[in-house]
Amino acid sequence: MKWTSIKSYHIAREMGKFIHTLPAFSFTYAAFPWLATESSDTANHNPAPDQAGMPSASVPLVDRAAAVDRQLDELNRHQFFNEHLFYARQAELLAEKSDIALEASRPRFTADIQREIRRENKNHSPYGPNIRGPRPLGRSRGFHGSAMDIDTSFREPSMMSVDGPSFYAPQRPQAQRHTYAPTRRGPSINMKDTSFCRRALAEDKRRARKARGEPSIRIEPIQEADPAAAAQAARDAEEQQRIAAEHARRMNDEIQERIAKEQEAKRARAEAARAAEEARLEKEARLAEEARLAEEAERARIAAEHEEAARVQAELEKAQREAEARAAAEAAERRAEEERIRAAKAAFHARLSQEMKDINAEPDVTLRAFKMYEWKLDLIKNQTQALIDADIKFDISQLPFPMFDTENAVEILYRSDGSPAKLIGEFLLHERRAGVKGAKAKKVILKDLVCWHSDKMPQNMVPVVKDGQEEQCRKLINLVTGYLNDLKDTAN
Repeated sequence: MKWTSIKSYHIAREMGKFIHTLPAFSFTYAAFPWLATESSDTANHNPAPDQAGMPSASVPLVDRAAAVDRQLDELNRHQFFNEHLFYARQAELLAEKSDIALEASRPRFTADIQREIRRENKNHSPYGPNIRGPRPLGRSRGFHGSAMDIDTSFREPSMMSVDGPSFYAPQRPQAQRHTYAPTRRGPSINMKDTSFCRRALAEDKRRARKARGEPSIRIEPIQEADPAAAAQAARDAEEQQRIAAEHARRMNDEIQERIAKEQEAKRARAEAARAAEEARLEKEARLAEEARLAEEAERARIAAEHEEAARVQAELEKAQREAEARAAAEAAERRAEEERIRAAKAAFHARLSQEMKDINAEPDVTLRAFKMYEWKLDLIKNQTQALIDADIKFDISQLPFPMFDTENAVEILYRSDGSPAKLIGEFLLHERRAGVKGAKAKKVILKDLVCWHSDKMPQNMVPVVKDGQEEQCRKLINLVTGYLNDLKDTAN
């Protein structure tokens, strides 16, 4: 058998690598979408009529490899047979996958590519388009053959259409000059298992025997059979028979199961038809009964509507009477509450007036100032909510600031000449003030500082000042607190 040159071998190897890198999706499926599914995918699978006798080699390599991978996955998921058969089938699939990988690396010859191009004939010529043959042999390469025996200028099989019946029809060979390399018929990726490939291989063997001077029929010497091999062959044959019997049994079980399922389906259909007829009769009876009951229900509904209307009217009248009584009671309660609030306000005002009158009755001006300061301070700190409920609001000038001149207290507190702290100290540390005589000045100042603390005093004093004076009240409280802190630092 003649082989190509080293350069041709490298080209063929690169072509095999290229085929391995092609995507699994073939462009053939764009024109023949029925190839994208298996016969088990759908019950309505209908293959093309001209594909019945097509050899498996016409399927692109990538699709055949994908089919083998799917069979391996299915075998791993469902181990139908025993362990021995599982590994045997796995070995067969792996061997087939290896053959596909090796087949991709085999060279494809120009004659095969010419036939594939004739298959794509578009000019309705029975012999295909006029394509060029291989290049003439060079003088130095005549012994090894031509590197152009392998043509890489055409598309790969995975990118071509599916072989049709016209591919297998005999084609008229094209005339070639004697200076061209002989176009030997050779195997193709799409023709691995065809009779054409077998005839071509037989022809190659015949030519090789003729070149060696051997007769056409080669007589092989009779070799003595190996007993171990014969025993192994017998065991293999027995195992194959057992596998075939197991397969036949499983097929018979599947057929019996299918027949049982069909009979069960037929029985189920008959049962469903009988049940449907019974359901129809039952439905007619039910509809008649429902019509009678609907008529009775309509009469009862009309009577119930009259009763319901009367009941609703009675409930509305009752609810209206209850609402009127409740509104009258709420109004009376509201008037009583308002009267109580007015009485409480009047009593609170009267008490404040009496307490202020008692303080103003003090003849001593100094003691009267101390009593007024303590009274207002206690009123603001301990009776804040009562003042708010009585709607009593103090003017900023009426607040109990710790100094004798209360009328000008606001103006004095804003001074920055040091006089406010001095006047506050004179008031708080006066010897006639209660609790001052015999006590330390720092202790007295600290007690008043706690009373005027800037975090507590605004909560009591700000709500009882007139509207719009809240911010000024906070500033004055902060000023008083600051002066008290200064007095505390300087006091002994």
